[in-house]
Amino acid sequence: MKILKCLSLVLLLGISSCSGGGSSSQDPSIEPSVTPSVEPSVSPSVEPSIEPSQEEPEIDYELTYSSSIITYEGEEYDTHYTYKYKDSYFDTNPVSYSKDLALFSFAFTIEATYKTNVRRFLTTLGFDRLVLSPDYDAPDSKDSVKFAIGHKEIHGTHVIAFASIGRDYKLPWMNNFVIGESGNAAGFAPYANRVANTVLEYVRPYEGQNIKFFASGYSRGGGIVSLATHILLKEHSDIANNNNTYCYTFEAPTVVCDEDYMEHPSIFSIFNSGDLVSYLPPTKYGFKRLGVAIDLRRDDMDEIAVNFNEKTVLSPFVVTKDATNEEEFTAFIVDKFTKVETRYESQGIYDISSRSNYVNHMQQYASYLIGLFFSIKKVTKDDIVDNIADNAFSLLTQDGLYDFLKEKLDAHSETYDDVLLRESCNYLVGFVMYICPDVVMYMLNDDYQSCIIRAAELHTPEVILPLLLVTNPN
Repeated sequence: MKILKCLSLVLLLGISSCSGGGSSSQDPSIEPSVTPSVEPSVSPSVEPSIEPSQEEPEIDYELTYSSSIITYEGEEYDTHYTYKYKDSYFDTNPVSYSKDLALFSFAFTIEATYKTNVRRFLTTLGFDRLVLSPDYDAPDSKDSVKFAIGHKEIHGTHVIAFASIGRDYKLPWMNNFVIGESGNAAGFAPYANRVANTVLEYVRPYEGQNIKFFASGYSRGGGIVSLATHILLKEHSDIANNNNTYCYTFEAPTVVCDEDYMEHPSIFSIFNSGDLVSYLPPTKYGFKRLGVAIDLRRDDMDEIAVNFNEKTVLSPFVVTKDATNEEEFTAFIVDKFTKVETRYESQGIYDISSRSNYVNHMQQYASYLIGLFFSIKKVTKDDIVDNIADNAFSLLTQDGLYDFLKEKLDAHSETYDDVLLRESCNYLVGFVMYICPDVVMYMLNDDYQSCIIRAAELHTPEVILPLLLVTNPN
């Protein structure tokens, strides 16, 4: 049923609110020390000038990745793209958008998903001194942050490129729901600090020499990397500035608070305004998008996607009385969940119209449930999804959702916190029934379901890549 697909996609993307040894129990803002394998030997300067060679070689990199959300005839499919790399791309002024560098960033962050892939990407393009975060080899945990750093000397300038993943992570999704009472989004800030601190240690051998930084990230990885770049530009302007720092992110959440916000013309936030993820946490909570926003949404998105890959078929957008396009629909959904409604506070149910309300009354429950979903076995998830439809209305009662999930979890011998499960389920059900009961009707309406599914699909690399290839912002 379409409603099952809709619920699964919403849960997977976390849009209902805002692969080993080693341990991830350490302070997430501290990374093990980085030991250089190559000693630099170039003269100082912070603003590099790169002189391209007369006959510059071009390197073809074959990028292949599997579909994540969009399927073709019920099966995943592969997308293939040949990226043509040149060193001279780094001659570009960092504050001028470069499609070539945007594509470099896209390939880098997609390949950063897996250790072998990112090694192949960086070594193929001539980068050395690779450093990969220990979490590539550690068990998955909520504090996992996988990122890669590489170095390439180009005509006397040291290009330091780093990227964090945005796909195929599980328990870290919990942090997408954690924003904290104040400051930058708490589910992103310590991990951005970890990346920034590691980059600072990595670049130490090159201090006082010609340096350029390049940062890449997608989705959660985009939020982490953009915030890490913000830290470098704001707090370490002696080595990082808008003349030597590039940052291209995709579908990144809005993770910097108003108080810490700065304009960074060398950060490009590439997003699709029909994608709910890029609007979270909500701006009404006091968050902003870092950098120069580049919206990829177009009226002919479907045609562009199909022309690039005939298997990339999106759910239709159905014009409703509430929205005439994808951007309006995302705004409508966010507003529905964050509307002001104080009538039920005496019954212990609070709206999430403010940051404090969300943090104090919803954050723990939302984070717990998403963490539970990603920690259980696949067979358990399948059992839950396969039986949602038959229990849809009974789930929306006191202990209804709790009893349903408890039965499925016990049947598969899963471990869970019984008290927190019950509290989380009942609060979520109460929130839906009291604060936004009309959402139930939207989930049962085919037109709204198609729009919700489409919003999730617009978050995917399968859609972003073809749109990126045809976008030429002024």
